Amino acid sequence: MDELLDVVNENDKAIGKARYSECHKKGLLHRGVHVLFFKDRDYQEILIQKRSLDVTYPGKFTFPGGHVRKGQSYLEAIEMEVQEEVFNNKKIPDSLKFEPLFKVRKIEPKCDALVQVYRAVYSGRIFHNHEVVLNRWVNIETLVFDVKNNPDDYDYTVRFLLGEYVKRIVKNGGKLFIDS
Repeated sequence: MDELLDVVNENDKAIGKARYSECHKKGLLHRGVHVLFFKDRDYQEILIQKRSLDVTYPGKFTFPGGHVRKGQSYLEAIEMEVQEEVFNNKKIPDSLKFEPLFKVRKIEPKCDALVQVYRAVYSGRIFHNHEVVLNRWVNIETLVFDVKNNPDDYDYTVRFLLGEYVKRIVKNGGKLFIDS
């Protein structure tokens, strides 16, 4: 889909609008969202999704998320993306809450985005849609190790955001933990 997005400045203020394709073609700064799903409050098992072969980053593992459409809030965007990618357009459980963790500028070839990263805890049934062929719970330490050793299996989002999460939230002297 070539949705209409807000083009923003470095202070996250909307300064224009452009289609998804134009933002990526011209490297226009826009907004994105991703969520790190954990199975429980121990924050040791994280959800990764394998992308189908007919979407961007085909066959790569990623985290649920996407773009913030024009006029949409970050929270509205992550709720929409999760409903689509994790619940296959079924209603999101009322108990599911999205905890904002950090906002970071993610720059990759032809994509420049301010990304709001959320954390959520959910252990119920997970679905997938045409964009996702596999949902998998992985131990976070195992994931960090695998991303380091097999980076081509993961899209840039996983490589970048997992590194940011470990750096900002969970790393202390090489031991992973959650800083509450």
